[in-house]
Amino acid sequence: MPSQPVIQNELTLRAAIAGPGINLFAGAGFSVLANDKHGRSLPVGNTLKDELLAFFRMVDAKRLDLAQVCAMLEATQADAFRSFLKARFSVVTFDSRYEAIWSLPIKTIFTTNIDDLFFRIYEKSDTHYLNDIDITGPAFGDRSAVDYIALHGSVTHSSSNFVFNPMELATAFSSDPDKWRVLTQRLQRFPTVFWGYGLADAGVLQALSPASVKGRLHQDKWIVLREPDEGTKAYFSALGFNIIASDSSQFLSWLNSLPHPVAGTEVGTFSTQKLFPEHSIPNPSSVPVRPIRDFYCGAPPTWHDIFSNRVPRTSHYAHVIEAINSGRSVVVLGMPTCGKSTLLMQVAAAVPFDGHKLVCASLTVEKAALIRKQLGGQRALIFLDDFADSVQAFECLRACANVQIVGIDRDYYFERISHLVPNSAVRIVEVTNLTDIDVQTIFSAIPQELRYSRLIRPVTEEGVPPSIYELVESNMIAPALSERFVAVLADLDKRNRVLHDFLIMCCYVHCCRTPVSFDMAFAFLRDTIDRFEEVYGIVSDLNSLVFESSATVVETDQDYFVPRSVIVSEAIVNNVQPAAFRRVLTRFHNEVSPYRIARFDAFRRKGYDERFVTRAFTDWKDGELFYEMLCVRDPSPYLRQQAALYLAHKRHFKEAFKWIDEAIEASGNRIPSIRNTHAIILFKANISVPDFGSELVAGTLKRSMDILAECYKYDKRKGYHALTFADQAVQYWQVYGDSLAKSYLETAKKWLIEESKRSPWHRGVKRLLRSVEKELGT
Repeated sequence: MPSQPVIQNELTLRAAIAGPGINLFAGAGFSVLANDKHGRSLPVGNTLKDELLAFFRMVDAKRLDLAQVCAMLEATQADAFRSFLKARFSVVTFDSRYEAIWSLPIKTIFTTNIDDLFFRIYEKSDTHYLNDIDITGPAFGDRSAVDYIALHGSVTHSSSNFVFNPMELATAFSSDPDKWRVLTQRLQRFPTVFWGYGLADAGVLQALSPASVKGRLHQDKWIVLREPDEGTKAYFSALGFNIIASDSSQFLSWLNSLPHPVAGTEVGTFSTQKLFPEHSIPNPSSVPVRPIRDFYCGAPPTWHDIFSNRVPRTSHYAHVIEAINSGRSVVVLGMPTCGKSTLLMQVAAAVPFDGHKLVCASLTVEKAALIRKQLGGQRALIFLDDFADSVQAFECLRACANVQIVGIDRDYYFERISHLVPNSAVRIVEVTNLTDIDVQTIFSAIPQELRYSRLIRPVTEEGVPPSIYELVESNMIAPALSERFVAVLADLDKRNRVLHDFLIMCCYVHCCRTPVSFDMAFAFLRDTIDRFEEVYGIVSDLNSLVFESSATVVETDQDYFVPRSVIVSEAIVNNVQPAAFRRVLTRFHNEVSPYRIARFDAFRRKGYDERFVTRAFTDWKDGELFYEMLCVRDPSPYLRQQAALYLAHKRHFKEAFKWIDEAIEASGNRIPSIRNTHAIILFKANISVPDFGSELVAGTLKRSMDILAECYKYDKRKGYHALTFADQAVQYWQVYGDSLAKSYLETAKKWLIEESKRSPWHRGVKRLLRSVEKELGT
């Protein structure tokens, strides 16, 4: 082989590398210059098979191929097999020339390798980070992200099925057709370099060939082949590849010799706008203007609203500023639609700070690590909206000495992850309740044509102070938001079902804290429209309900759409007819692959929630079938937990037990929240069942309370378990009223008092504590 690569159409490849983007498709041969902790190169093909045969002493399996050996081990020694692979394919050292990958304008990395080499390469980059699409979905308008797709599983995944049969890809079209549409669409958008494949891997390449996807053409493709003969060249040329005759070492040297600049953001002492364009606070003169009435009619705040000073600052503004000035990181909590995002923008725009001020939302931990590196020791005050979805990113930034972070989220989302954020490390500010001065100030700021002439104080439970949402809804002349959408949706469904269903889908996705990409929209609509341009017509027809997102100022290769606000999204989802919602959910999860869903890690925690399914599926059998369909794509214990909660809500406890038992088994009985759900279902199934003196029911209820007590003792999320225990203690007392019931109430009171000290912001703790004390007569 020549000492230099021989590249077919080399000038075109150089132009692609200097262009807006390329894809990299890596096979086993890509990783040959990486080593495990023992300094051994990563095994490929028969080398891996021989190591498995020796390690597991499979003397009778020498005639089997690698895929067959792996199938045997998966069936007989699954845990030991996975442990071996994780250790063997975890990269510790690698050839430094791999770092040339940083300088390529890579949009997507596909790999059939299970090793973590790409993660090791990118963890040293100051300009890009790896976005694992199986975990987080595609990156949303972020030019520093490189989407990573591990087609055969990865040692970085906590639960992943490793695949060693190249032909598996060819059959995967039938199990998840949209996933493969995503892969082939990315090959159609940018040129692709295939690296590390040979004739033995032909199944992988044939599965993604234009012939497999109805003839849609790919962009230019190159394949790196080590010492190819004429027959091999002819075969890959027939598949549409340009040939690069080279081994991996030679090709790495060629990449390192290219005179192209590093793509991405430079590191150094630059303005915030230059260093972090997508997260910087805009110049007031550069933002678009709009009438302030839009804000009070439910639209999300814009920077023009903030800079115009026509949105009043509540008393919480000063509390947050004071917390920031303490020098500690801050957590801002409140109920839905209480003005958290508006408050975030007001504080971010006005608080003095000697350093970078950034406004972010739903960061991944990889993006947070990149921000740390890009800061290079410079000071930063970072506002992170919806931070409960990004608690690892929050902690990654909070641990940085030069960073002060302000996290904002709903109180009940924070409750789920509060054990991960030490109370001693942050100051918590609760911003739901308004003072009397706040109430009058906000009422006066509402445009006169939109409100009543005299202030109406909202009626709240137990006389607690009102929130902004309750105040505005009580004083607007127009009907309440939820009432408005009942009629709107019914009329839209009759006139234009396509428009209606697209609106419901956008609102559902928005409630799950992710935008609707053009890819998602087209996949959802593909059976009802003929041309992709029709997507824009549908968005236009929805007028101001759905619009193109302006949340990002960076370049992106597709558009994103969002409903006008979270308030509107939730009002629409809560008022859509069950049959229509069922139709939309079924189509969405049939047609839209997780590979299209940005921040899929956040989406999956909400998108499968039993509350959505309860609303959509009135017949429990249909709901269970829906969860069974979802399990094909995501057989996680958390999804099974939601199915159990749904069936328990429908009072089909036998079926619910099946799902929660499967969840406990899949989680190894190690996830306290799933054990908590098991206890709840046990309790709900039996609390209203007559005992007839057998004490069988009482024994089952006691078992449920014991499980909760054990969860409280060993799990860090004590507030979560204390609340469940207290709620059940009150119900148990009301049914049995015996000494055991009283002891449950006393334990619940003790735990709730402890939680009220730990989490004074938590209104649920206070409410239940009052209920427990009432039952105890204290």
